[in-house]
Amino acid sequence: MFPENVNQSLRGANHKQKRKRVALIGCGASGMCFLNALITRKKRGDDVDNLLPYVTCFEQAAEPGGCWRGVHSDAQDQPQNLACWYDDVWSNVAKECFEFSDYTYHDHFGQSVPTFLPRKDLFQYFKQRTLTHDPALLNGGKHELHEIRFGTIVVNATYDETCKVFTVATAPFDPKADKRHKYKPTMVEEYDYCIWAAGIRGKPRIPRSLLNLLRKGINMLDKQTCDTPFAGTILHSIHARSPDRLLPAVSGKRVVLIGDSDSAVDLSLHAVKLGASKVFVLSRSGYGDCCYMGSWPCPKDAELGGKDSAVEVHVAVPFRVIDNGKSIECGPAIWNHEEEVYQLEEDEDPIVIKNVDTVIFCTGYVPNTEFLSDSLRVNAEDLFTLCWSAPEDFTMRENALTPDLGEVVPSHDLGFSGNLIPGMHRSVLISNPRMMYIMDINSDYPLLQLESEAWMCLAFCTGDMEFPAQEIVEEERQKQMLEEMNIAYLRWSVDPNYFEALYDLGDDHWTDDYDHAQTIQINEEYLGYYVGLIARNLKDSKYPVDFGTYGELNDLGKKLVQLGFENIKLRHLLDPDNEESRWKTFRDVNPKALSSIYTSEVPTPLPKPWLEIRSDESVINKQDTTS
Repeated sequence: MFPENVNQSLRGANHKQKRKRVALIGCGASGMCFLNALITRKKRGDDVDNLLPYVTCFEQAAEPGGCWRGVHSDAQDQPQNLACWYDDVWSNVAKECFEFSDYTYHDHFGQSVPTFLPRKDLFQYFKQRTLTHDPALLNGGKHELHEIRFGTIVVNATYDETCKVFTVATAPFDPKADKRHKYKPTMVEEYDYCIWAAGIRGKPRIPRSLLNLLRKGINMLDKQTCDTPFAGTILHSIHARSPDRLLPAVSGKRVVLIGDSDSAVDLSLHAVKLGASKVFVLSRSGYGDCCYMGSWPCPKDAELGGKDSAVEVHVAVPFRVIDNGKSIECGPAIWNHEEEVYQLEEDEDPIVIKNVDTVIFCTGYVPNTEFLSDSLRVNAEDLFTLCWSAPEDFTMRENALTPDLGEVVPSHDLGFSGNLIPGMHRSVLISNPRMMYIMDINSDYPLLQLESEAWMCLAFCTGDMEFPAQEIVEEERQKQMLEEMNIAYLRWSVDPNYFEALYDLGDDHWTDDYDHAQTIQINEEYLGYYVGLIARNLKDSKYPVDFGTYGELNDLGKKLVQLGFENIKLRHLLDPDNEESRWKTFRDVNPKALSSIYTSEVPTPLPKPWLEIRSDESVINKQDTTS
C-alpha cells in the first residue's frame, strides 16, 4: 500500500515509456562512475531508439562525493558525521593505479604532482572529471538522461516479481533523524532497475566478543570470567571523521589499533602525526597491510629518542584486561577448524601492552543496505561465515612457491574472497538480475574497479550484456573460485591450510625480497588476476579503453599490472636501520618507477616530510608557466 499524501505521479506510467528507468542509490565515487558512463555513451551516439535509461540518483548529502568529502565540505548544511572522512586522510594506493583515461591527472592539475595525495585532492579530481562530462552534476542535478536528488534519503525499496518493477520510497533528509524507519515517505516511484551505490562504509563492524572484553571485562579465553573493564577510550575508525574526537584520544597517548587493514595504516600514521607517544597494531592473521610495511617512522622526541619505531605490529588479539583496566594482555590467534573460529594459542607467551589510553577498532564496516527489502539485500557477513569446498581431485597449478610448499591439500571449508560475494555475480544479484551493486570490496585498483562495475551495470540495463542462466552463473563462479585457488596470494586468503603453509616459510624466505625474480612472478600473477577481471568487464561493457582480456592482457593492461607491483614495493623500500630515513613513511619514498600509463608523466616527491605536512597545506606547488 502507498502511504497517504505521497506523490504517486509516476506510478504505473513510466512502464508505458520506451526508455527504461533506473534508481541509482548514492552519488559517491560509485554513483558518479555510473553517471559518467551514461553521459559518455550518450556522447558517442549509443542512444539509438532510447537504448540508454533515464536515471534518478538519490543522495542524502547536499553534494556528491560520499565518504570522500572532507569534514569541511563545500556544503555548509551537512552534519559532521554524515558520510565524510577526516580531513587529513591520504591515499594509501599510488594514484597512478586509478587514473582515468578520459581525464588524466595532468588534465586536472596541469603539472606533475606527488603519487600520494590527500583524499580531498583526489576527490576534487574525480568530481571534476564527472563535471567535465556532465556539468549538470552540480547544476541542480538535471540532465536529459538523469536527475540527482540531493538531500534525499531512501526510506525503503521493494520489488514486485509479478509486475517486474521496483518501488522506491524517499523523503527529504533530516540531520536530526537518527533512524531511517522514523522517516515518512513523501515520494514513491517505480523503476525497472535498481542499483545500490551507497558505499561500503555504512556502519562500523566490531566483533562483539572483543567489545565485551573491553567494556565488560569478559575474558576471551573462557567467555565467562569477568575481569576489570578497560579504563580508557574506545573508538572505531569511523570516529576518526571527527578531529574533535580523534585528537584528544591519540595526542600524547599510547594507542592500540585492532585490525591491520588499510584503515589501520592510515590511522597509525595519522596518530603519529598528531603526537601519539606509541601506536600498537594488533593483527589477527599476520597478513594485513600493516604487516607488510617495510618500516614505520621514528620521530625524534623525548620518549622515543630517535631509536624505537613509533608503531609496533604484533600478530595477536586481546584476551584479558589487567592492571585495573590500564593494560591489555594479548596472544597469537589460530584457526579452529572444527568450530570455525579464531582461538588464542595458549602455548606461547602473551604480549602485555601497558598503560593503554585508547583502543581503536579498525575492523571494517557493514554496508548500509537496511532500506532494501530482504529479497534485494546482499548480506556482507556471508563473506565471513559461508564456506565452499574444492573438488576432491583439485591440484594447484605449479608456481614459484611449489618447490618450497609441495602439494598443499585444500581445507574442507574454504572461504570467499572479496572478489566473489555470495549471492552476487558480476555486480548483479543472482536471485534478481534487475538489482545491481557497485562496490569495491577488495582491489589494488579501487576507482578503476568501480568504473568497471559501473559500466557493467549500465550494459546490463541497456541489454548490451545479458545475465546468464542460473546453471551458467554457477559454472562461471565455480570456475573463478578454482582459479583463485590456483593463485598463491589469493589462495592464502580463502584456504587455512595454504595460509599455514605460507606462514611456516618464515621471515627470511625469498618472498620478502621484492627484487627477487620469483617474488616478482608471484606478485604479477596475483595482480594480473585483478587487472584481468577489470579488463574482461570493461571489454564486455564496451568501455572506450582496451586493457586486453583475462588471461591475455595487452601492453596497457601489463603496464597496469606493473604499476600495481611498484605500488606494493613502495612499502618495502625504506630501510629501518638507515638513520637518514627513519623519519620517513612510505609516502615519502620517491616513486621513480611510477608513471602515468596514459601520459607517461612521472610523479614528483612531496615538498617536505609527510609527518610535517599540515592538513591545511597544499602539496601541489603551482609551477610558473609564463616563461
